[in-house]
Amino acid sequence: MGEQDAHLTSSTFWTWKERGGGWSLFDGPPPGAPVGAPNGPVRPDYLEQLSRVLPLATAGRLDSFAYNTTTQVFAMSATAPAGGVDGAARGTPPPTPPASSLVYIPAHVARPDSDLAVGGSARLAGVERQPDGSRLVTVAVRNDGGGYTVRLG
Repeated sequence: MGEQDAHLTSSTFWTWKERGGGWSLFDGPPPGAPVGAPNGPVRPDYLEQLSRVLPLATAGRLDSFAYNTTTQVFAMSATAPAGGVDGAARGTPPPTPPASSLVYIPAHVARPDSDLAVGGSARLAGVERQPDGSRLVTVAVRNDGGGYTVRLG
Protein backbone atom coordinates (compact mmCIF):
# COMPACT_ATOMS: atom_id res chain seq x y z
CA MET A 1 0.00 0.00 0.00
CA GLY A 2 2.94 2.33 0.58
CA GLU A 3 3.84 2.33 -3.11
CA GLN A 4 0.24 3.11 -4.04
CA ASP A 5 0.18 6.01 -1.56
CA ALA A 6 3.50 7.34 -2.88
CA HIS A 7 2.16 7.34 -6.45
CA LEU A 8 -1.33 8.58 -5.43
CA THR A 9 -3.03 5.53 -6.93
CA SER A 10 -5.94 3.44 -5.71
CA SER A 11 -6.54 -0.29 -5.68
CA THR A 12 -9.23 -2.92 -5.78
CA PHE A 13 -9.39 -5.98 -3.53
CA TRP A 14 -10.56 -8.90 -5.62
CA THR A 15 -11.87 -11.83 -3.59
CA TRP A 16 -11.10 -14.90 -5.64
CA LYS A 17 -11.88 -17.47 -2.93
CA GLU A 18 -14.60 -15.66 -0.97
CA ARG A 19 -16.66 -18.73 -0.03
CA GLY A 20 -15.06 -20.83 2.66
CA GLY A 21 -12.32 -18.39 3.65
CA GLY A 22 -8.97 -18.88 1.99
CA TRP A 23 -7.77 -15.50 0.74
CA SER A 24 -10.99 -13.77 1.67
CA LEU A 25 -11.65 -10.77 3.90
CA PHE A 26 -13.77 -13.17 6.00
CA ASP A 27 -13.02 -16.44 7.73
CA GLY A 28 -14.93 -19.41 6.36
CA PRO A 29 -18.05 -20.80 8.02
CA PRO A 30 -17.37 -22.58 11.32
CA PRO A 31 -16.54 -26.31 11.09
CA GLY A 32 -19.66 -28.43 10.77
CA ALA A 33 -21.81 -25.56 9.48
CA PRO A 34 -24.48 -26.59 6.97
CA VAL A 35 -23.89 -26.12 3.26
CA GLY A 36 -24.69 -22.56 2.28
CA ALA A 37 -23.87 -21.12 5.73
CA PRO A 38 -22.53 -17.56 5.56
CA ASN A 39 -18.86 -16.80 6.01
CA GLY A 40 -17.45 -16.27 9.46
CA PRO A 41 -16.18 -13.03 11.02
CA VAL A 42 -14.03 -10.39 9.34
CA ARG A 43 -10.29 -10.99 9.56
CA PRO A 44 -8.93 -8.04 11.56
CA ASP A 45 -5.49 -8.10 9.87
CA TYR A 46 -7.07 -7.88 6.41
CA LEU A 47 -9.47 -5.15 7.56
CA GLU A 48 -6.54 -3.08 8.81
CA GLN A 49 -4.90 -3.23 5.38
CA LEU A 50 -7.98 -2.75 3.21
CA SER A 51 -10.01 -0.19 5.15
CA ARG A 52 -7.69 2.76 5.68
CA VAL A 53 -7.76 6.46 6.43
CA LEU A 54 -7.64 8.22 3.08
CA PRO A 55 -8.59 11.42 1.27
CA LEU A 56 -11.94 11.06 -0.51
CA ALA A 57 -11.92 14.49 -2.15
CA THR A 58 -9.20 17.10 -2.27
CA ALA A 59 -9.67 20.82 -2.84
CA GLY A 60 -6.79 21.86 -5.06
CA ARG A 61 -3.99 19.39 -5.79
CA LEU A 62 -3.19 16.38 -3.62
CA ASP A 63 0.60 16.38 -3.25
CA SER A 64 1.08 13.37 -0.98
CA PHE A 65 -0.57 11.15 1.58
CA ALA A 66 0.38 8.15 3.67
CA TYR A 67 -1.28 5.92 6.25
CA ASN A 68 0.53 3.58 8.62
CA THR A 69 -1.74 0.68 9.60
CA THR A 70 0.35 -0.21 12.65
CA THR A 71 0.39 3.23 14.28
CA GLN A 72 -2.85 4.48 12.66
CA VAL A 73 -1.08 7.70 11.67
CA PHE A 74 -2.31 9.50 8.54
CA ALA A 75 -0.70 12.52 6.88
CA MET A 76 -1.55 14.37 3.70
CA SER A 77 -0.33 17.53 2.05
CA ALA A 78 -2.04 19.45 -0.71
CA THR A 79 -1.96 22.75 -2.53
CA ALA A 80 -5.09 24.89 -2.27
CA PRO A 81 -6.76 26.20 -5.42
CA ALA A 82 -6.10 29.83 -6.35
CA GLY A 83 -9.36 31.80 -6.30
CA GLY A 84 -10.66 35.12 -7.54
CA VAL A 85 -9.44 34.71 -11.12
CA ASP A 86 -12.65 36.01 -12.79
CA GLY A 87 -12.68 39.32 -10.96
CA ALA A 88 -8.94 39.89 -11.23
CA ALA A 89 -9.34 41.19 -14.81
CA ARG A 90 -11.69 43.88 -13.49
CA GLY A 91 -9.34 44.73 -10.65
CA THR A 92 -11.73 43.53 -7.94
CA PRO A 93 -11.49 39.81 -7.26
CA PRO A 94 -14.77 38.48 -5.91
CA PRO A 95 -14.72 36.79 -2.54
CA THR A 96 -14.31 33.09 -3.15
CA PRO A 97 -15.93 30.74 -0.63
CA PRO A 98 -13.61 28.14 0.80
CA ALA A 99 -13.48 24.78 -0.92
CA SER A 100 -13.68 21.52 1.02
CA SER A 101 -11.51 18.45 1.28
CA LEU A 102 -12.91 15.23 2.74
CA VAL A 103 -10.97 12.57 4.66
CA TYR A 104 -12.45 9.17 5.53
CA ILE A 105 -11.63 7.47 8.86
CA PRO A 106 -12.88 3.86 9.11
CA ALA A 107 -14.72 2.67 12.23
CA HIS A 108 -11.86 0.43 13.39
CA VAL A 109 -9.37 3.33 13.61
CA ALA A 110 -9.17 4.07 17.33
CA ARG A 111 -7.54 7.52 17.23
CA PRO A 112 -9.80 10.21 18.72
CA ASP A 113 -10.92 13.34 16.88
CA SER A 114 -8.61 15.33 19.16
CA ASP A 115 -5.67 13.73 17.29
CA LEU A 116 -6.70 15.58 14.10
CA ALA A 117 -4.53 18.54 13.09
CA VAL A 118 -5.08 20.79 10.07
CA GLY A 119 -2.61 23.49 9.08
CA GLY A 120 -1.58 25.97 6.42
CA SER A 121 -4.29 27.26 4.08
CA ALA A 122 -7.00 25.15 5.71
CA ARG A 123 -8.90 24.59 8.93
CA LEU A 124 -10.90 21.75 10.40
CA ALA A 125 -14.56 22.42 9.55
CA GLY A 126 -16.10 19.37 11.21
CA VAL A 127 -16.16 15.64 11.88
CA GLU A 128 -19.31 13.70 11.10
CA ARG A 129 -19.78 10.24 12.61
CA GLN A 130 -21.46 7.84 10.18
CA PRO A 131 -23.98 5.13 11.25
CA ASP A 132 -21.32 2.40 10.83
CA GLY A 133 -18.94 4.19 13.24
CA SER A 134 -16.69 5.61 10.53
CA ARG A 135 -16.01 9.35 10.41
CA LEU A 136 -15.99 11.88 7.61
CA VAL A 137 -13.67 14.84 8.20
CA THR A 138 -14.45 18.09 6.39
CA VAL A 139 -11.56 20.49 5.87
CA ALA A 140 -12.30 24.06 4.78
CA VAL A 141 -9.60 25.19 2.34
CA ARG A 142 -8.87 28.84 1.52
CA ASN A 143 -8.63 29.48 -2.21
CA ASP A 144 -5.27 31.19 -1.93
CA GLY A 145 -2.96 28.75 -3.70
CA GLY A 146 -1.10 27.95 -0.47
CA GLY A 147 -0.15 24.60 0.94
CA TYR A 148 -2.12 22.80 3.62
CA THR A 149 -1.81 19.64 5.68
CA VAL A 150 -4.14 17.19 7.40
CA ARG A 151 -2.77 14.82 10.03
CA LEU A 152 -4.30 12.17 12.28
CA GLY A 153 -1.98 11.03 15.08
